[in-house]
Amino acid sequence: MKKTLALVIAMMMIVALLAGCDGNEQVSDGKRTDINIPLASIGNTLDPHDASLLVDQNVCNQIYEPLWYVEDDASLTPRLATGLTVNDAGNEITVTLRDDVKFQNGEPLKASDVVYSYQRCLDNYYKTASLLGLTKVEAINDTTVKFTLDGPNSVFLTTMNDVWIVSEKAVEEAGDRFGAIPTLAGTGPYILESYDQNTKIVLQANKDYWRGEATIKTINFTPMADSSTQLLAFQNGEFDFCNIPSADWDNIVASGNFTTVQAPSRHVSYIGLNVGKPESPLYDLRVRQAIHYCIDKESMCLVAADGFADVATHYVRVGYFEGAEGKGTDFSYNPEKAKQLLAEAGYPNGCDVGTISVINGGGGRYIKIAQLLEQNMKDVGITCKIEIGETGAMLDDIAQNHTYDMFISGITYGVSVSFYDSYGNYGKFDDAEVRLYENENIDADWVDEMFQKARSEMDAAKRLAIYNELEAYVHDQCCYLGVMHIQNLYAWNKNLDAYAPLNNYLVYDWSWK
Repeated sequence: MKKTLALVIAMMMIVALLAGCDGNEQVSDGKRTDINIPLASIGNTLDPHDASLLVDQNVCNQIYEPLWYVEDDASLTPRLATGLTVNDAGNEITVTLRDDVKFQNGEPLKASDVVYSYQRCLDNYYKTASLLGLTKVEAINDTTVKFTLDGPNSVFLTTMNDVWIVSEKAVEEAGDRFGAIPTLAGTGPYILESYDQNTKIVLQANKDYWRGEATIKTINFTPMADSSTQLLAFQNGEFDFCNIPSADWDNIVASGNFTTVQAPSRHVSYIGLNVGKPESPLYDLRVRQAIHYCIDKESMCLVAADGFADVATHYVRVGYFEGAEGKGTDFSYNPEKAKQLLAEAGYPNGCDVGTISVINGGGGRYIKIAQLLEQNMKDVGITCKIEIGETGAMLDDIAQNHTYDMFISGITYGVSVSFYDSYGNYGKFDDAEVRLYENENIDADWVDEMFQKARSEMDAAKRLAIYNELEAYVHDQCCYLGVMHIQNLYAWNKNLDAYAPLNNYLVYDWSWK
């Protein structure tokens, strides 16, 4: 009997040992406490005010928090703030902070940290355009911050979602290395434990998080740009949550091994045209319109996204946002119209438009779009060459140097056409960036006036009318050509209680069953 009992105990110990050898953390009730998530590319930085890549933003979203949070339905909920007041003139917003929040370094959240965070954004190329109209931010006391604007501003509250609050003390102590080393600068549910942007990023639960400690204690992020390798690792159990390549979606669903969700997105894959070079054919609106007419977007959706995408008739998704009602020219596929416009522009035999710069991202989608675009343009007499570059470096060059001819990328945008106005990354067509192009045929002064008019218009119906007129004008200038709105194809471990995000996901809201 004793031998039998000893054998049983020994077998149980072996089983327990083997169970712990799969690399996943367990607790006494059998539930896992870690999660493994792939990143679609190598990131640039975890400085939340300099993070322009989605992979960096997804990590930062676990570490840092804004004053206000924009939900998937575009509603605003307080996060580090408890409330606000607006003066009668509409140009001063006073925000009250929570008094129970501590940074990960143990320091209490203070108004001075909020001022510091906003000032960093005002001084940063990637964030300053999100804060158009902000002239001053000041601490009234430790829990009160006042924002002074250049006038009534109907969109400023939504931009508060874009500014993650950091600890002034922690950032200053890190110095120039902030964003490249673990730093206890956030208020969020997870702390950055280790950071190697090329191989692995590890986050640990913040035990003193003001909303309570997360049930998932460890997040392991692994950069893996090759979508096929990433998918194989997911199928083998190395990852728990994955954005599935469209070509593999049907097989993943049919396997029955995962929870699968097919969701819409605010993402647009687009073609950017540099309209600021007088010597380039792209300086001529008729050439840009010809390119728009020659794009077979239906075929691009089928080939580049395996049909799991919707044609983008505009840069901003029609019907999803305030001011996006699809007004302006219908640029449906019409190669004959494209040839006619080229002839009118003085290029009856076609022209060369230089280089299409393509980021190596989107699961190969952007490269496929570039290849199809090259053929579409060739069919109407327009020639070009394709250059493929590393995501971060190429986008930085596009944003800061503006030496490109054409480029293909993608972006997930905000909740209204005010996005044109408030988001300046990569030279979007807005009143802050349009002057960089110096195109005499684009009325930059009018664009300035209309954006300012929309920002200061507090009546929703009147603001909508302004945005409709403005969006139609921007659309007709053909500086940024929307191609497709991809559908988000998510799959995750069946034992994971997660959700399909429209915005950035938050692991804090997930748990193991």
